[in-house]
Amino acid sequence: MPLEDLISSAAQDAGGWLGALSVALVATSSEGTVVRWNHGAQELLGYAPPEVIGRHIADLLHPGADRSLGRSLWETAATGRGVMGTVTAWHRSGHPLELEIWACPVPDRRHGASAVLVFAADAHAARRIRGSSAVWDGLFARSPVGIAVLDTQLRFLQVNPALEAMNGLAESAHVGRRLAEVLPEVNADEMETAMRQVLDTGEPVLDRRRSGRTPADPEHDRVWSCSYVRVEDPGGRPIGVIASLLDITAQQRDHSEAEAGRRRLALLSEASSRIGASLDLERTAQELADLAVPHLANAVTVDVLDSLASGNEPGAGLAAGVALRRLGKAPRAAPP
Repeated sequence: MPLEDLISSAAQDAGGWLGALSVALVATSSEGTVVRWNHGAQELLGYAPPEVIGRHIADLLHPGADRSLGRSLWETAATGRGVMGTVTAWHRSGHPLELEIWACPVPDRRHGASAVLVFAADAHAARRIRGSSAVWDGLFARSPVGIAVLDTQLRFLQVNPALEAMNGLAESAHVGRRLAEVLPEVNADEMETAMRQVLDTGEPVLDRRRSGRTPADPEHDRVWSCSYVRVEDPGGRPIGVIASLLDITAQQRDHSEAEAGRRRLALLSEASSRIGASLDLERTAQELADLAVPHLANAVTVDVLDSLASGNEPGAGLAAGVALRRLGKAPRAAPP
């Protein structure tokens, strides 16, 4: 595969669902000379390609920092092993910039030695994304609502435990397959039409009814309320769909519970369109608090580890006592 195609493919994979993280791509020769410097690298470090191509990659490290780590990371990658690490680079404007780097070898069939492909990102931004992702991961894993993430071809990428239970199938039976392949006895065509509408227009579809039978209950028809929201990259391009499902079979069977079901569906629909659309930790925390009041409580606060809120790693845990920072509160101000 040509190096240009390899870099393009690798960049797309590296962005993935973390599309909000700007990733620079740099390629070096086996001797460490920079041979490719993309637009993302220029945006990250300020240097135009003619200023860096032909220089050794170690020259871009901060002169006051220990350059041995950066050199050892590159040398390890050049010998055929992928590596990760954090280094301090020197921005063109004259300030240090901490970077997280991922380096991997690219064998050169003509000369035998390996070129090196380096991905780099602002370390502080990467830590904040991991912090926001931790909030989302907690909701995803513990929510009683079935949640799925699908790509633009409407193939499952991820499902949460609640949806595994609803469908009676493990996540591995979903991933890479479309709804009609996973659950042939539900109205999959209608649901995929709704999801394509979301991908095309960007407008959420709320409370669309899925019905039929699943391996979880193969002898009975069940009904689910489904909501779909488009996921976009920083440029506004669709990269997938988030689906949330609530089993409403009991509400359908028992008219006396219909009003309570509508309230739950309204809350679910609101949550689908408001929570998780941003990777900003503070915004996500406030959205959680705003949604919970008054639907679930009279007052709510959302506190997270101070280290996590500051963009750092969360540390060992809560056993020794840690500082918390309040990022969300509802109601936001006491009534006069």
